Order: sequence, then structure tokens, then C-alpha cells
Amino acid sequence: MYVCFLYMDKISQGYVN
Repeated sequence: MYVCFLYMDKISQGYVN
């Protein structure tokens, strides 16, 4: 779950960027 959260955060940052 934690890893998934971090992964989502990374994707979110990438999407925003």
C-alpha cells in the first residue's frame, strides 16, 4: 500500500510536470 502511494505520488508529479 505504501509503495503504491509513493508510486502514485511520482506519477502525479510527472503528470503535473
